[in-house]
Amino acid sequence: AEHFPRHYRVDPSNPKRYLVSLETALREQLLTYGLLPSAIDLLNRCSLCDPEGMFFSHRGSHGRCGRMLNFIGSTVR
Repeated sequence: AEHFPRHYRVDPSNPKRYLVSLETALREQLLTYGLLPSAIDLLNRCSLCDPEGMFFSHRGSHGRCGRMLNFIGSTVR
């Protein structure tokens, strides 16, 4: 959480843990680097609660190894 000073809050269920909004932090970073808001797409899917199991979830697998790939792409117009 210390790496995301504007994007974290204390976990209400455990005051010794922090929750970070990576979506908000990464969106802000992309906008800072000059991307237009219209160029940022969000998938709006949860790796933990996805019923199709499309994504690996570290929390959902209780720490077993897994892989996930993310990418940033651009098209030139």
